[in-house]
Amino acid sequence: MNIKFKLLKKFPDGNEQEVDWGNLAQPYPAKKGIPDWLTQQPAEYDDGGKTIKKCQPFLDGLTTGYIIPFPDNMTLRLKGKYDFEISGPGGRFISAHGYMQYNNSWFKDRLVIKFNNPWIIETPHNYSSYIFHPNGKNVKPFYTIPAIVDTDCYNLSIALPFVCYENKIGKEIEITKGTPMAQIIPFKREKWQISIEEADHKQWENSQKELWNDPNNFYLKHIKQKKEYN
Repeated sequence: MNIKFKLLKKFPDGNEQEVDWGNLAQPYPAKKGIPDWLTQQPAEYDDGGKTIKKCQPFLDGLTTGYIIPFPDNMTLRLKGKYDFEISGPGGRFISAHGYMQYNNSWFKDRLVIKFNNPWIIETPHNYSSYIFHPNGKNVKPFYTIPAIVDTDCYNLSIALPFVCYENKIGKEIEITKGTPMAQIIPFKREKWQISIEEADHKQWENSQKELWNDPNNFYLKHIKQKKEYN
C-alpha cells in the first residue's frame, strides 16, 4: 500500500511567494521520530522489571503511521482569550478558528488555532486516515484535535485545529520547524458489527499462565504482529 503526501504550493490569498517551499519540514514515518525522553528511558528498573520502553502496545502506538511536522519556525503571541498574533515564516500556515464553532466543547475556554497543513494526503481506494495528536510527544502547550478524513477522495489539504492550553495574555509561544503536529494512521473502511458475549474462561486462564511464565516477553513473542510504515 502507498500513502502520498503532496505539497500544495498555493494559498487562498495568493501569497505563495513568501514561503521557502523547498525547505519546509516534510512528513515522515512515525518510527523515525522516537522522542528523546524514551531514548533516555532505561529499559529495566533495578529489580529487572521492564519499563515503558519495552511495552509493545505503547511502542506500536508511538511508531505506527506517519507524522506531519510544522513546516517552519514561528512565534505566537496571545493577545486575548481568543485572540493572537503571529510572526516568523511559519506563520503563513496558521489561521484563527472561530470560537462559535466550539463554544460548547470541553475546550471552550481555550483558544483553538488552525494549522493550515500544506500537504494533501492521498490513500488508496477504500482507505481513510485517522489523524490525531502525536503519541508520546509532549508538544506543549498544544493538543491536536483528532479527526478521520476519507483521504482516498479528499483532494484538499486538511486543516488541523489544535487547542492552546496556555492562556496567559502576552505570552509568546515558539513553534519550531519540525515540531510534530499530527500523527496519521491509514486504515481500510470496513463494515463492523458489535456483539456482547461471555468470555472463554479457559482460554483466558491459559493465556494468563503464559503471561505469568514470561511476563517480559509474552506479548512480543505471542501477540505482536508485524507492521510496516516506510
